[in-house]
Amino acid sequence: MLRSQSGAAQVSFLWIVFLIVLVLFLAGFTYIAWKDKGEMETSRQDALAKADESRNQAIAADTKIQELSVLVGFRDESVVGSSSDKEAIGEKIDMMKGKFPDHVSADTQNLEVLINGVVAYGDKIKRDFDEKAATLESEIATRRESQDSLTTIEQNKNTRIQELEAQLSDEQQRSATQKEEDNQRIANLQSQLDDLNSRIRDVESTAELDKQVADKEISTLNARILALSKKLEVLEEPDVPDGQIIATSNESGLAYIDIGGRDGLRRGTKFDVYRYSKGGELVLKGSIEVRDVETESSMCGITKELFELDPIVKGDVVVNPLYSRNMERTFVLLGRFPATLNRAFIGERLAALGNAVEDKVSSRTDFLVLGDKEQGEFAPELTETDEYKLADKLGVQIVRLNEIWDFIKY
Repeated sequence: MLRSQSGAAQVSFLWIVFLIVLVLFLAGFTYIAWKDKGEMETSRQDALAKADESRNQAIAADTKIQELSVLVGFRDESVVGSSSDKEAIGEKIDMMKGKFPDHVSADTQNLEVLINGVVAYGDKIKRDFDEKAATLESEIATRRESQDSLTTIEQNKNTRIQELEAQLSDEQQRSATQKEEDNQRIANLQSQLDDLNSRIRDVESTAELDKQVADKEISTLNARILALSKKLEVLEEPDVPDGQIIATSNESGLAYIDIGGRDGLRRGTKFDVYRYSKGGELVLKGSIEVRDVETESSMCGITKELFELDPIVKGDVVVNPLYSRNMERTFVLLGRFPATLNRAFIGERLAALGNAVEDKVSSRTDFLVLGDKEQGEFAPELTETDEYKLADKLGVQIVRLNEIWDFIKY
């Protein structure tokens, strides 16, 4: 009996111990679970905050991309919020690099470098345009000066005609007065009739001679003005090419033209260079300046090329509105010339170059070439001769022999 009670007591004690251990285990497990739940909640909150930040950054990035796409283009305008097509941008950059290799660098990879290159190219085009506009203004000013010169000649002619007409009127009036006085004296002094008639004839002869001289001067001035007007018409044809480029040298910046000393060309003459477009119009390419003149051709320096992609080449035409290779010039030689450059040799050389040589100054004369004073004690100075005075009155260009050496040296 006692043994059964003892065994039952032991079993009860073991259950109590088991229950205590179970309670402790459940308490520890509950504590651990509660602690892990708090840490998981903290982690979840952190993850949600990071997700919100990432989402905001993505939204900001998408907004920035859309704003840039609006500026850059290359997107579907019909789709709201569409982005630029990177491949289309790359193809456009490659196309610009191939089309404008001199203005878009071969290593260009983005629109910023491309735009900077195009802007620089646009600035260059503007500078070229400004230079062209300045050249055009200069040419307009030159033509305006030529027109003013012609106007001055016309005014001088009219003034001279008025002076001669006034002189003629005064002379006629004096003649009429003289006749009236002579008639009165004839009536009163019959004995002096022969003498008075002689004086009247003298006065009439003088008046007629003065009239003839005046008419001759008027005719000469009119002829000179007509000749200058015709030459000015030739000079006012800027669209007619004077010649063409027959060769170029890009390394030395030189060009050769088919105009030479035979055509009256002189060093320092400047030409504009053109090419014919598909429509037959002349397109300006640049300008050249004559540096050395041969008989039938000349060497020129290339002073300007408007576009690097359209250089001056063989076959281009040259134009100078103040030059004409077909204009005949008339020369008169005055004075004594040295044996090495005698009058006959100079005349032959000028005639061989397409010019006319005459013995006397007239309205057709363009140049009066002065030699040395004639020999002899009473020989007048060349500036005192009638030929020199007439040339000066007609506005003929008076030069010394050394000044036309470029025309006759070939």
